[in-house]
This record gives sequence, C-alpha cells and structure tokens, in this order.
Amino acid sequence: MKWHNDGLNTSSLTILLKWLTIEGNYNRYCGASDSLLISDKGKTKDSYCSEICEVIKKSGIKIEQTRNAVHEKINEIESSYHRANDWINNTGAGVDCEVTFTELCKSLCP
Repeated sequence: MKWHNDGLNTSSLTILLKWLTIEGNYNRYCGASDSLLISDKGKTKDSYCSEICEVIKKSGIKIEQTRNAVHEKINEIESSYHRANDWINNTGAGVDCEVTFTELCKSLCP
C-alpha cells in the first residue's frame, strides 16, 4: 500500500507522522496511563488506528488506509527507530545523539 505519494498535497505517511507527533498521541497510543485523557480510558490501539484512518480520509486522500495498515506502518516506523537507536548507542563510533521516537517523527514531516 502506498504511503508516501498517495495524495495531491500531502500523503498518508505525512498525516500519520503528524498525528504521532501531536503531544501525547504516541504515548496514548502506547497505553501510557499517565497521558490518557478521560475520553481515552479503555481505548485500544485499534481504535486509535481507526481514528488515524478517519484523519487520512478527511484529508482528501482517495486511497483508503485500513486500520491494520496503519497499525503495521506504526510498527514499521517503531522498528526502524529502534534499529537506528540501537546502532547509535552500540557502535562506539563516537555518535553522540539521543533522539526520542516523537522527535524522529517530527524530523520526517515536511
């Protein structure tokens, strides 16, 4: 499924990254209880993925992203982040950089 060039003025990937970087969204998605709003109690990752699907749809993108596709894309982004973070912290190559997942997502947004 296309993510990076499926819209005219934006993409599903850009919308997903922007959603993830809105303060608190990623932590709520992960189930961090200290960041949950009262309205978020009992919400699952699937319900957040459905919410993201709606945001993508409302942006005018014609290619529908399913709840499962959103969940898989978030997992892919997290895996990439963890691989990069492990490389940075374990190479001993003098790389001195600590970046959070949210900061990484913000840097990927155009």
